Amino acid sequence: MAAGIARGKRALRNWRESQIPRVTQDSLGRDVGVSGSAIRHFENGTEGFDLSLHVKVRLSRRTGVALAWLLNPDELSTVRQAYELLGEDNDGAGAAA
Repeated sequence: MAAGIARGKRALRNWRESQIPRVTQDSLGRDVGVSGSAIRHFENGTEGFDLSLHVKVRLSRRTGVALAWLLNPDELSTVRQAYELLGEDNDGAGAAA
């Protein structure tokens, strides 16, 4: 797992656990349209498991964790290419959407 992705998953868990009241994996999953077990697998880096890009965007918006930290390398490359095609500043890919 790439360092940035691992950092994003830790950041997601840290965000959840720092909230008062604490946000559970089940409640965060409900907020973004997946199960709590999907959040658990994503945070734990379960081999072969990933969330859809749409869910990652929702997670970024809900938590403030940078979208770029949640993306796998292929998704990050696609987002960077899209920004280049649109003539946008590439740093925007790292901002929470």
